[in-house]
Amino acid sequence: MQIPLSEMYMNRSERQQFIDEIIGEATKVLLQRAGPVSFRALIEQLQVMEDQSDDTDRQQMIAQTIVEVRKSIAEGERVKQQRAEGINSVRHLYTDSHHSGNNRKH
Repeated sequence: MQIPLSEMYMNRSERQQFIDEIIGEATKVLLQRAGPVSFRALIEQLQVMEDQSDDTDRQQMIAQTIVEVRKSIAEGERVKQQRAEGINSVRHLYTDSHHSGNNRKH
């Protein structure tokens, strides 16, 4: 993917603000339709926006937004999995230490 000239001169916070605005636009459309608001619906709406745009720079920024949303989803899933694994190991430790078969009080 070629980096558009306008993006080359954007600093990180300007680029992030632009991505946030694009996500806001897509979310607003989803809410106006009164349909489901999910990551899948968001990505689909972003793809529609990318396809309908006549501005190449905007198309590339929307494509970058889709990449960012997908990365965010993957990161959320990874964190969710780590939490689940952490909870399971804590349960395992708790269960093993309290049910060792030794019922003496002291």
